[in-house]
Amino acid sequence: MKYDKPNRPNLPREKKEISPETKKRAMLIAANTVLFTVIYFAAMNLNVLLLPPTILGFPVFLAHVVTVFYWVALAVFFIVFFVYNRAFSRKGITVDMLPDSWSAEQKQEYVEDGKRRLESSKWMLAVIIPLFVPIMLDALYLFTLPIIENLFSLT
Repeated sequence: MKYDKPNRPNLPREKKEISPETKKRAMLIAANTVLFTVIYFAAMNLNVLLLPPTILGFPVFLAHVVTVFYWVALAVFFIVFFVYNRAFSRKGITVDMLPDSWSAEQKQEYVEDGKRRLESSKWMLAVIIPLFVPIMLDALYLFTLPIIENLFSLT
């Protein structure tokens, strides 16, 4: 039996006006993403040995240093973002959901603290997202390009 959707007309939705702060944040994220990606892939293509020339007998290239730096920076920023927002446990909490044993001031402070933390930590996304993009592009390049090349190879 086929699932029938209720007949709902597609009413035009009101378009929300994008705030200048949101536009500014989006432009910052886009600019950082381009900058971080260019730096990442430029370092990947520079096969310059750094000092020390070897660690435990393995050569150290700029690509190794930059890759490790991006992974560590991404991990640190993500963990700080997650911990600072208290694992997003206060997101969507209203005063009515809190225990009755709390005073009204405690409830209000709890809800406002969650909102304040989410708002004040948004700047970290301007670093987390641009660090994440080049790592994922590199992973796509490393793992999917050989598969695609093998699909279209004649040998």
